[in-house]
Amino acid sequence: MTESKPLNKLYKIANFLSNQEECKTCRLCEDNIGLVYVLNLEAKAIGREHIVTTSAGINFFARTSDNHCPYFEKESGTCNIYEKRPLCCRLYPLDLLFEDGEYWWIAYSDCPIFKRYEKNMSLNILRNKLLSLEYELDLETLKELKNIAINIRSIESIGRENFAFYKLKKLNNKEIL
Repeated sequence: MTESKPLNKLYKIANFLSNQEECKTCRLCEDNIGLVYVLNLEAKAIGREHIVTTSAGINFFARTSDNHCPYFEKESGTCNIYEKRPLCCRLYPLDLLFEDGEYWWIAYSDCPIFKRYEKNMSLNILRNKLLSLEYELDLETLKELKNIAINIRSIESIGRENFAFYKLKKLNNKEIL
């Protein structure tokens, strides 16, 4: 698989999240989150076999008949494409959302990782990671993430009925040409 250098930088920044004590397996996320969106560069690297594209041009993994990610191994609780997993999985519980005419970096507040950071009053660690992530975002990926952010509520509603979130910080104004 040939990976994009901009995505590799983003993956490295997001790596701290998958090293959390709650993330020994993918089971927690698999049982509690909605759909997994896939960036265009990631779809090329992973292959389109299990990818569905919405009318807004957003790729996501089609769920199995028992409502799991097609790459989730139920017995072990692991991901069959862990090394190639999308940014969406790497960043969870962080995401970008379009709310009240603005783009916000959010944390899904039902995630135990977020709850622990909130309890320990260490949300600035998450904000600082998001600043690093923003700095490394190329304009093409940013444009795609903004499209996802605008449509995320309708995508999430397919995977779960409602979701609670906490606004961490506004997206810095980075111009899209």
